[in-house]
Amino acid sequence: MENFWDQLVGTQSAPEPWMLVLSWSVALLLVFTPLWRITRNLITVVHEGGHALTAILWGRRISGIKLHSNTSGVTISSGKPYGLGVIFTTIAGYVAPALLGLGIQFMISWGRIFLSVLILGILLLGIFLSIRNFWGLIVTIPLLVGFYYLLQGAPEIQTLAILLIATFLVAASVKPIIELQIQRMRGEAEDSDADQLAKLTFVIPGSLWVFIFFVISLAANFATIYIQLAPLFSETSTP
Repeated sequence: MENFWDQLVGTQSAPEPWMLVLSWSVALLLVFTPLWRITRNLITVVHEGGHALTAILWGRRISGIKLHSNTSGVTISSGKPYGLGVIFTTIAGYVAPALLGLGIQFMISWGRIFLSVLILGILLLGIFLSIRNFWGLIVTIPLLVGFYYLLQGAPEIQTLAILLIATFLVAASVKPIIELQIQRMRGEAEDSDADQLAKLTFVIPGSLWVFIFFVISLAANFATIYIQLAPLFSETSTP
């Protein structure tokens, strides 16, 4: 317990340069190879978690989260069918992976690596408790077990793992948005988040919402890379 509190209130060492190289190499491998069929489930978990957390923050009631084997998902919430609450809840899904990854990267840069692992574990536990189907349990239980053991791991392991998670989330955040627009162009996603937002806002079409998602995701990627590389350049410029 004493070690737990020391880690919680203390700071940990910044990632080594080789960790940055490894995290991006693994992240790109998980996104741009057939492994994406499996790892996309992680993005779906964050996507639905983004809907759920935002709904709660806006005072909506969560009835449950369902994850499906085709990597789709749905978050069921109740409340007003109009207004800012439902608009921001709908927006949150596609931008959640990028913003969460960027947020983790900020915490890494502040040396709060153990705290970021703990917060992610708590958020994941909240998603797990909201799961309402079998496939959702198949996806979330291994993640919970992994975070449990990660909390007990060596600082170097925690640093590498949380860095990989942050990098993967921002790198992977762009692809589902591109896939969404492709599906919309084929007429296969008529009830997508973007099209629901078009109905909720009246004046902003679905394609523009997809573009907004894309810009936010791309900006998070650039910001993450900047945060990761800035300390390296500051070290090389120091006499």
